[in-house]
Amino acid sequence: MELGTITTDTLVTTRMGRATEAEVKKLAADIMKNALRHPVLLTKGTYSLIDGLERINAYKALGWSVVPAVFTDDIIEAVDYLEMIREGKILPPRRVAEIARSLQPLV
Repeated sequence: MELGTITTDTLVTTRMGRATEAEVKKLAADIMKNALRHPVLLTKGTYSLIDGLERINAYKALGWSVVPAVFTDDIIEAVDYLEMIREGKILPPRRVAEIARSLQPLV
């Protein structure tokens, strides 16, 4: 797995988000206040989205085009990563916040 960034126009998505517009706005406000807690998860090379569509939509709602991401080419590794997130065992919010703040455009 590799930590990096991706621009929202590079992403390949094949599904619609389940979040309502109000939920996306709420998530965007949370990201603005607390930074992104977990990067989106993508395949290497093809940049197909595995997890994080609502976070991407929240970034778009904020007018930001660069999103923190984790890239993998191993589906088992991706499943393990998602499980570690659910269990709170990966990427402390403070570290993700530092990464996210460094990517946000200065206004």
